[in-house]
Amino acid sequence: MKKNALYLLLLCIPSTFASEPIVKNLIPEQSDKGLIEKIKKLPTELEYAITQEILTQSGTKAFLGQEVGPAQSEEMQYKTKIYSAAFSSSETSVLTTSQDSITVVWNLKNNQPLISLEHGQAHLDFAKYSENETRIVTVADKTLFIWDTATGKKLQQIPSESTIYSAMFNREATQLLTACENGKAAIWEVASGNCLQEFQHDALQVSSAVYNVDESHILTVSYSHENRTGTATWWDIHDKENKKTFSTAMLL
Repeated sequence: MKKNALYLLLLCIPSTFASEPIVKNLIPEQSDKGLIEKIKKLPTELEYAITQEILTQSGTKAFLGQEVGPAQSEEMQYKTKIYSAAFSSSETSVLTTSQDSITVVWNLKNNQPLISLEHGQAHLDFAKYSENETRIVTVADKTLFIWDTATGKKLQQIPSESTIYSAMFNREATQLLTACENGKAAIWEVASGNCLQEFQHDALQVSSAVYNVDESHILTVSYSHENRTGTATWWDIHDKENKKTFSTAMLL
């Protein structure tokens, strides 16, 4: 991460998360101490409006949940619970998912919404940009939604067999890698919505899946409730039989 990278604090949660030890872990030590005091004083139930604050070092930015009025036009206002947030790779915009089933792209230069992506009544879990920022994926339980970042047009709606825990685009945003509760990782073609490959695990659920740098391999993390063991599996995309596993069972 760059030295002057942006730090995102989403404090749209009960105040137990606003305790001093957690705050110190999230905010750089050189940050304005007054900001830490503001966070500690936040009420248990927030109005879930997001306000941009400037910390003192390197243009570092944070978002604080606090009550704001309609006349304060330079604030990112969102009157609902935020479930996830992500920066674009260029750090020019922020992507949020919220309780009202809407994903919003926010412009960091003026704190105004650029695009709203509506999902009807779907319960949103998280959203991510592609590395080249041309695509956005949003996840609602067992469904993937793929969007054009520039226009906000929905390109694909892909149903999954089970709950989706993670999703990641390849660099060109032509494929999407997912990890699911049913023990499968899968690679999807963005253009068609078709499943290109599946990677079956013995464990009951796969919680995470990521590409390596040249996208020739993937790394997945799975967990077996029966054996109470976690496993990381290294897969060759072109030869699924060529895999390596690293299990916590090896440590017992």
